[in-house]
Amino acid sequence: MKHSSDTSQLPQRSATHQRKLNPWRNRIRAFLLTLLACTLTGGTALATMLQQLQSSIKQHDVSNLVVQEDRPVENQAPLDQKAGKPLNILLLGADQADGGVQRSDTTMLVHVSADRQRVDVVSIPRDTLVDIPPCMMGNDESSYRQTDAMFNAAFSTGGTFGGSVAQAAACTMRTVEELTNIYIDGFAVLNFDSFRDVVNTIGGIDMCFNEDIDDAYSGISLSAGCHHLDGTQALGIARARYSIGDGSDIGRISRQHQVVTAIVKKTLALNLFTDIPTLYGILKDVTSHMDLSSGLGDIQWLGGFAYSLRNVDPDEINFTTMPFIYEGPRVRPSYSASLVWKALVEDQPIPAEASANDSGPDIVRSVTPEQLEEFSNNLGSGLVQ
Repeated sequence: MKHSSDTSQLPQRSATHQRKLNPWRNRIRAFLLTLLACTLTGGTALATMLQQLQSSIKQHDVSNLVVQEDRPVENQAPLDQKAGKPLNILLLGADQADGGVQRSDTTMLVHVSADRQRVDVVSIPRDTLVDIPPCMMGNDESSYRQTDAMFNAAFSTGGTFGGSVAQAAACTMRTVEELTNIYIDGFAVLNFDSFRDVVNTIGGIDMCFNEDIDDAYSGISLSAGCHHLDGTQALGIARARYSIGDGSDIGRISRQHQVVTAIVKKTLALNLFTDIPTLYGILKDVTSHMDLSSGLGDIQWLGGFAYSLRNVDPDEINFTTMPFIYEGPRVRPSYSASLVWKALVEDQPIPAEASANDSGPDIVRSVTPEQLEEFSNNLGSGLVQ
């Protein structure tokens, strides 16, 4: 896995800073082809399963929530006409705070290259100071433009006065478009419960830590070393902030990348050709907690999209964080951030000089695949508790 950051001087960087081994390529292909097979198979049982999955996906038409003339003009086209063109999808991790207020602390901009050979995932820190354009709220009125507002305020602004998830996501989408000048083809809002359920469905994930973890908010207490995490623990690692590492949102983003990587590796290690129930369980866990923009949640389109990614090399799946500069307790996009956005607009690899700031010491230990496999084997044999 590639990153835009220079990690040559950081021998103990996290697992997301390590290049994946080539065998993962075949597993990715197996996973994607299984998705396609499930989508296109006309068998009664699978057809019923797919119908249940489709009915659990909530799709939202946000065309009446955004002014098309105000949006970037690059690559505007319906999803079903995007073959041979780059795709930009906004992933939002969200939940509801007390009182039903919409809240999102996780935002990832996913860019899929036109040739379907490369995927770039750029996290935008929630504490980034940005301008938020006027957005439709739950009272059918528009908000005022906000200047130097925290980035995650966009989601809560759209969700004000009982606003829907669609309104919250549409406000975040327009904010990202103004920030990056990148046309967003669609969004996916994933409830944090899905994170937990997927990890439980695949039987947990293995992670190693450089220091003890004791977070009262998430109820996690782990000693330094390697551990087998269930869904609740994995979610806690992904969400915890102040009591772990340096307490920054940037550090939390790094851990989120690491948890996602562990989930993907564990999922791809499954024999999904023969373990259809597990595959169905994973898809059900995700779709039952997901809101998507219109078209993005169509199962048949997703099957075709998955098939188009069959040749993606894992070394061309790149996680990075928007380059930034500190301003007090907040951050602003740095000049290097403009290089990231320019690369995505032009559908080019993110240049090495557009490196994200180093988040400092990481609590997640860098281990080789062989070491992690040995830990997993010992866990299965009862040698590790």
